[in-house]
Amino acid sequence: MIKEGFGETVRELRLAAELTQEELALESDVALRFLQDIEAGNLQPTITTVFKIAGALSIKPSDLLDQSFANWLKEGKPNGG
Repeated sequence: MIKEGFGETVRELRLAAELTQEELALESDVALRFLQDIEAGNLQPTITTVFKIAGALSIKPSDLLDQSFANWLKEGKPNGG
């Protein structure tokens, strides 16, 4: 599903940036529990949160979404996404 793929992308980029969840939450001004739920694929962020996370990762929001979309396509666009 889309929210799981997005969460996985955030996690991959966070780890590549060598940030903990706590550090990314602080840098993006997002509650730690909310970030954990995003990474776990339990919740999906608003566009505002996407921008905040991308900014904290020093990437463009479009890059975050592009990578999430590419991962989704690789997974075969599961139903219910």
